[in-house]
Amino acid sequence: TAGSILISMALFVRLYAAKVGLLPKQKWLENISEKFSLEVGLVAGAALSFAGILFYFYALRLWADSNFGALDYQVVLRIALSGTTFIILGIQIFFSSFIISLLGINIDDRHERAAYQGVKTSRDL
Repeated sequence: TAGSILISMALFVRLYAAKVGLLPKQKWLENISEKFSLEVGLVAGAALSFAGILFYFYALRLWADSNFGALDYQVVLRIALSGTTFIILGIQIFFSSFIISLLGINIDDRHERAAYQGVKTSRDL
């Protein structure tokens, strides 16, 4: 899970740096930002978290099948760790999609639309 945090952080930094001109724009990064949408990230994150919850229900079912007695800890631990990993990755993707979506907003377009509609923005003050 630390790897997913580092990967998403690198993606955030590259997107921002390319947007403000600190790094040259790269085709693969533009493809990701064009094809990615907030909805896709939210659904993917929720699906992964739901899969992790299903792992927990499966472990609970195994425990119920043993009349809530002793369990084979190796089997249940693998299931619980897999479920936890899926839940954490799902949450990471869910909230990272908001940041990626925010980085895709073009501020200049927003300012031009506000000026067209006669709305004052922070640039006008």
